[in-house]
Amino acid sequence: MYIKKRRKNKRYIRGKIATVKGQFTTFLGLKTFKEKGINDFEIVYKNSWQTVINSVVKGEVDIGFVHAGFYDNLSFSSKVDVEEFYRSNFQRFSHLFMIDPNEKELRSKILDVLLNLDEKGKELAQKLHAHEFYEVSSLDELKKVVENANL
Repeated sequence: MYIKKRRKNKRYIRGKIATVKGQFTTFLGLKTFKEKGINDFEIVYKNSWQTVINSVVKGEVDIGFVHAGFYDNLSFSSKVDVEEFYRSNFQRFSHLFMIDPNEKELRSKILDVLLNLDEKGKELAQKLHAHEFYEVSSLDELKKVVENANL
């Protein structure tokens, strides 16, 4: 979560939040706010993480939910007017493979690869913090897995 630098009241978390719709970062940010009892805000959806940052810098929103990897790769000049005030160390459910249900053969092959990784694959999965794989066949199933996860 990012705010404009030199903001007078950093404890004031109300108003507008910019984020990208349908992203796990958005889900995690909203879940974090809900758990902390913060409900007085309006969500403004942007097309990209960069437009979220731009909205914070221009003062159009009070807070921006941005993927940490994106923020980390910004240049110094892009970070000069924003500051990080919260970073989740949560690293679960960060990678999704979505396959057309009609592509049964491809789906089967990808699942086989993911569930039977060789040593190099296991090493890569560890670097990506991919410790568990869940197979779901619908968006409703995916929502249930995420809602029941230990976030």
